[in-house]
Amino acid sequence: MNEDEYADPWQYTDKDNIVLNCPHCGFKILHRVMGSTIDDPVGVPSLVLDGYEPFADPLRRFQLLKCRNCCEFTLIRQQKIVDTSTTEHWTEGEIVWPVINPSLNVRIPSGLRREHAEGMLCLRSGAYTAALVMVRRILEGVCSQFGFNNKTLVQNLSAMEQQGLIDGRLLEWAQTLRVVGNTAAHYTNHQVGREDAEEALSLAEALLEYLYVFSVQFEEFKKRNAEKIGPKP
Repeated sequence: MNEDEYADPWQYTDKDNIVLNCPHCGFKILHRVMGSTIDDPVGVPSLVLDGYEPFADPLRRFQLLKCRNCCEFTLIRQQKIVDTSTTEHWTEGEIVWPVINPSLNVRIPSGLRREHAEGMLCLRSGAYTAALVMVRRILEGVCSQFGFNNKTLVQNLSAMEQQGLIDGRLLEWAQTLRVVGNTAAHYTNHQVGREDAEEALSLAEALLEYLYVFSVQFEEFKKRNAEKIGPKP
């Protein structure tokens, strides 16, 4: 029996492994490089297997990785860098697939989209407490955008309900997000898990979509239909 059959399948050289925050399981862990595609200077992709690179000057490469923990696959993109001393290296991998955070609708104010994107970056980096803090910042930004600048966030959210901008259920969502965000902003010796951070960001995104996208679309829909029907006789 060949002793290689009993070797640890994850014992590869550094070239065959990359440490990455897995977008599937959330662990920062070793990923095995299963294969790569390199773009050469004329833009013709060339397949790279077993460490063999047929082109000497590729501009970028795509690598298919397999997580050691959950065994799911991730595709990353890297750019080739040449510094002044002609030393060449590759940039840190940018996740191409799975798509982690599709861009929010452009109707959502750019400042709020930036806050949400930073929250997603915290989530992908495993900084779950920071992700919840960003959720609270999103709520504060929403209130400010609608002109509510009372002393406390709870007062601002209640004022939004009183003026009909959000209903009772959305107020409950927002207040729950406010509480978890406030808890994250202060030391409590409580560890925030990925699930809480992920769900909080999803609820914050849903709130943004409701306020800036669906509500506006519904009003536009009513207006178009009223114009088609015309005034009542």
